[in-house]
Amino acid sequence: MLLAQDGGYSDAILWSAVILALCLGMFFLASVVRKKIRSTTEDAPVTGFTLADLRELHRSGKMSTDEFERAKETLLEATKAAAARNRSQNTPNRPAI
Repeated sequence: MLLAQDGGYSDAILWSAVILALCLGMFFLASVVRKKIRSTTEDAPVTGFTLADLRELHRSGKMSTDEFERAKETLLEATKAAAARNRSQNTPNRPAI
């Protein structure tokens, strides 16, 4: 009988508390890491295509010149908006002089 040895129930309770604390700590750590991963992926703009993808579609004849130009402008506008949004979030507010 393991519990009947020197420590008895007090050792079992102590180790149960240690294991419970470790489990709670790991849960908290996993939550923080998951939140960090989600926040970094949400900040990235989702465009669907890169400019290289659009150029390849145009070169291969799967996209007309007008479609290519419209898609390129849309992609560039989305990229500029995302860059401006990131700059405004990362720049500390400076008081006006």
